[in-house]
Amino acid sequence: MYEWPNNNLKFNNIIFSNLILYSKIFDNLYIEIDKDLILETNFIFPQTGIGRLIYINNKNIDSGYQFINKFANEFNIHLKIFYYSTIFIFLIFYFICFLKVLKFKDKYE
Repeated sequence: MYEWPNNNLKFNNIIFSNLILYSKIFDNLYIEIDKDLILETNFIFPQTGIGRLIYINNKNIDSGYQFINKFANEFNIHLKIFYYSTIFIFLIFYFICFLKVLKFKDKYE
């Protein structure tokens, strides 16, 4: 059995997810975790569940499940609207909180 380098920094969830994201952006088929461990990224999908459905449909990937393929295909535009509007709402919320912090900071200086 292979010993996984669990203590390797590249197995941190944030770093690993960014490695996957960058490999998808730059069309790299492999990521190197350790000199002895190189992972193929063909069947590793980035992001959240909705993001995966959008990714599967956009890249015409067969997930192996008829229901998932059909759902991702039929509701693709709805999934994109929901996904991007949710991101947009969180960014607006973050920006409003940031402005409130700046106002609060100026008030007490």
